[in-house]
Amino acid sequence: MPTCCVPGCKSGYRNDVNSSERHFFCAPSNETLRSAWNRAIPRADRELSAKSKAGSDLVNFEHYRKLHDIEEKEQLKVVPRLTASHVNPKKLEKMNVRLSTQLFSRSVAVGLKFYREQQKPGFEGTEGTESFTRRMNDLFDALNAKFPAEGIRKNSPQLKVIIDFLDMLN
Repeated sequence: MPTCCVPGCKSGYRNDVNSSERHFFCAPSNETLRSAWNRAIPRADRELSAKSKAGSDLVNFEHYRKLHDIEEKEQLKVVPRLTASHVNPKKLEKMNVRLSTQLFSRSVAVGLKFYREQQKPGFEGTEGTESFTRRMNDLFDALNAKFPAEGIRKNSPQLKVIIDFLDMLN
């Protein structure tokens, strides 16, 4: 199981800096930035790599781009709502919650699974991205209460979804 190299994270790596807070970061894909992170946050047992993980499976945004690319070529689409704005958002589109909720939807997870099971090239190893997408969908559903009675309460199913999601990241 991967461990976190960020000070303050409670993923099993001992760190006394500020043990009451959790911090989640993605490793930079840029080699220069990643080496700066490795110098700023040294660990004796490992260094950050381009494939550092959150949870036990690899989550790769390129899987979403590959899904969009194959969907553009198909006449019968598995994920018809997936557009270029979802996978390559412009400046203001990056802040559009609707695009995020559509990208991390159950239908996109089904699309990833469908093309992996059809053994399309580029979809091998998408299990982590599919699982992450399903969990993000469930998280959006848990956080999106329309009525106060549907809100998050102690021992509610929504609270369990949120805690499970945080445990997955940890």
